[in-house]
Amino acid sequence: MDGHFYGSIESLIERLFGRKPFIGKKQEKLRLVRRETMAYWGDQLIPIKGKHFNILCKLAEHPREMVRRKALYKLIESPYHQEPLLRQYINSIRKAFPPPYCDPHHPEGVVKTRKNKGYYLDLPPDRVEII
Repeated sequence: MDGHFYGSIESLIERLFGRKPFIGKKQEKLRLVRRETMAYWGDQLIPIKGKHFNILCKLAEHPREMVRRKALYKLIESPYHQEPLLRQYINSIRKAFPPPYCDPHHPEGVVKTRKNKGYYLDLPPDRVEII
């Protein structure tokens, strides 16, 4: 198949769905290096540290499985206003990813919400690496 064929499919999908497809493109991988508290999306550094990093690690330990809010509250270590704090942390984590992966409502959004229950990392296990 030549590049012209893929180009025409890409433009058709973009016109129909308003976004570019991943046809023939490398799927980015989330890599977390605990010892250095560094997170990478492909080769790009994700600018998160501290509790944000710990929450992302907890979600990454169980990709595509919901992690209950109570489990994440333990990582915040605050006796007050846990729910609003957790929402702030999750939103900051989402914003750290490049578009369109930062948008939870977009099909490629990485961190998703299960209403009133918890959060999950919407990546297949083979695209998540914790070192």
